[in-house]
Amino acid sequence: MTVKIIEYGDFNEIMQTFTKEGILETCINVRNEARSLSPVETGDLRQSITYQTGETGGGLSVNLNKNQGAVGSALEYSIYQEFGTRYMKPQPFLRPAVSIWAYGNKADAVLKKRAEEVAKGNLSKTAKRETFF
Repeated sequence: MTVKIIEYGDFNEIMQTFTKEGILETCINVRNEARSLSPVETGDLRQSITYQTGETGGGLSVNLNKNQGAVGSALEYSIYQEFGTRYMKPQPFLRPAVSIWAYGNKADAVLKKRAEEVAKGNLSKTAKRETFF
């Protein structure tokens, strides 16, 4: 039997590597899910959804430490698509994607909540938005 003794420094390096890989993988999965859920008219919103990690940088221009990641869109109207306005109903794409991939919630339950959110219609003072996570 062969035994590999891991020194403290080695363990710390291994954990850092797995953490970085996990953050990157989660960001990629959230981005892909958000793209699949985003409304498409011209495709601009879908194409604008990107990710950034503290290690890789990216197109979101947010300050992250090395153990953080972010997914989103820099398009000005993306927030209106996500939450709706008083003139249009929401079409959530980012909150459901985060709920599924970052929080591990079951996709069918999240998609049911998403449908309920859309069914609530335009934003009003009395309409409470769904919490996905």
